[in-house]
Amino acid sequence: KARTLKMAKERAAKKRNEGVSIGMAPADALASSWGKPKKVNRTTRASGVREQWVYGNGNYLYFDNGVLTSIQN
Repeated sequence: KARTLKMAKERAAKKRNEGVSIGMAPADALASSWGKPKKVNRTTRASGVREQWVYGNGNYLYFDNGVLTSIQN
């Protein structure tokens, strides 16, 4: 049990050190080195929901229907 907990903590630490990549879910991006955005802009369209996560310094993440589809930096 202790080993499983240690492995889970190691995985979480590794995620925090990694950046983001196309295809990630919002929870994965939050757990990455990017962390929580300063602001989230949400647009609802006929094709679904698009979110723009604003980090500052020209860094943005774009999610379409809960999937990271674009990274701007």
